[in-house]
Amino acid sequence: MAALSDLQPANVFKYFQELCNIPHGSGNIRAISDYLCAFAKDRGLKFVQDEAGNVIIYKPASGTGTEKTQEPLILQAHMDMVAVSVDDRDMTAVPIVPLIDGDHIYADGTSLGGDDGIGVAYIMALLASDDLAHPPLEAVITTDEETGMDGARALDPALISGRRMINLDSEEEGHILAGCAGGARVYISHGFGSRQTISGQVIRIDITGCAGGHSGNEIHKRGANANVIAGRLLNALCGKYDVDLIDIGGGEVDNAIPKFAYMTLAFSDVISEAEISDEIRKNAEMIKSEFTESDPDMKIETEVVPAESLHNSSNSGLASDQTLMSSAETTRHIAAMLCELPNGVMAMSPDVEGLVETSLNLGVISCEPDAVKLQYSVRSSIEEDKASLIGRLRAVADKAGADTEVNGDYPGWKYQKDSALRDCLEKVYKDMYGKEAVTEAIHAGLECGFFSKALPGLDCVSIGPDMKDIHTTSERLSISSTARLWDYLCRVINELC
Repeated sequence: MAALSDLQPANVFKYFQELCNIPHGSGNIRAISDYLCAFAKDRGLKFVQDEAGNVIIYKPASGTGTEKTQEPLILQAHMDMVAVSVDDRDMTAVPIVPLIDGDHIYADGTSLGGDDGIGVAYIMALLASDDLAHPPLEAVITTDEETGMDGARALDPALISGRRMINLDSEEEGHILAGCAGGARVYISHGFGSRQTISGQVIRIDITGCAGGHSGNEIHKRGANANVIAGRLLNALCGKYDVDLIDIGGGEVDNAIPKFAYMTLAFSDVISEAEISDEIRKNAEMIKSEFTESDPDMKIETEVVPAESLHNSSNSGLASDQTLMSSAETTRHIAAMLCELPNGVMAMSPDVEGLVETSLNLGVISCEPDAVKLQYSVRSSIEEDKASLIGRLRAVADKAGADTEVNGDYPGWKYQKDSALRDCLEKVYKDMYGKEAVTEAIHAGLECGFFSKALPGLDCVSIGPDMKDIHTTSERLSISSTARLWDYLCRVINELC
């Protein structure tokens, strides 16, 4: 069976193999950070390792004369990976075992770490090269990007003098990224207030079969958000009946559009089960009719639950106290808040056709013993618009008597109409391949946002080879694309001398 050592470009795959040998999941980066320092020391290159484990390696310009006084070029990637396996192996101790299948590299039972190990391998190969013409290089390799961009957040910008940067953390060859959204997580908590023992008719509503998707890459499809639908249904029912909330939940993570949600509600015994079911059905049909194209498999189903079965039952599925329900008044406040809180696309970019500029996603609803909890992912390419949207969430929550917390805030990277670096990459791509590169901005996050904020006037792009299913045990890295991107990267760097 072929090994990575048989592949070209030899140095790129050599360093990628060495990176695979060192466990380096997010939060477990000390060994790989030290390895990068040893690499720099062995080659006589100046380097800095900061308290966060970030490593910056400096290489003087090649050649003589004016090349040595040129503006530095920043090469940037992150050293951590999303480390997952198909079994219970200890990913803090077990190396990645790369295997080859045709044109693809994959890992034996784990994620591969091509994101962003291949970016680091490119940088190492460039720093090790003795025959490549290049300007002064500042290689910035950050830590814990996958869990909040903590390395980039902690980096001292005084360690960097360059104002043009190539980020190597993209996954589609021939695409030049030139902007991305910033974001934050917003948590809203509405208390249950006084609660009472469950009584009346108890009905569970399940919303399933929504298409879902990534809240950065697929929010523009304007599909159904199961949590938002749950809020709409609850508000509609509260507008007609006294409804007592027992439980509500939906979604799995804040940055994924939720595919499912559920509610358990209590109604007065004086209202017939048939009337309640008919009201739910009418609202459900109206909602489903809005999403026949985007979410054809959506289902909204009801089930009558004997109230006595919720007392002392370990199989009810309730996240909250199984013997209590919230008052009708508190339920109305929660329902009104859920309907008033915004969700989805707020603005499209005026500069990049089809690009979402500002959005938010109600990714998770959960119940704790004392409160309903909401988790939002907020994104925008414009810092002021992101702050304004967070302020809007806070205002709605305050009005409803709920608490708001914001964390994980990271800056966006605004698309620049004029970019000498982007022009260079587009020209080289056209010269090499006889076709135009795809230049785009994305509505997801990259570390470029931190660098563009910390380094005024930064001219930045992001590129990478073809990868599929990153962050999973099905991750694949294209061998031929890796080789082509190496040739392209070398040509670009030569042009920048």
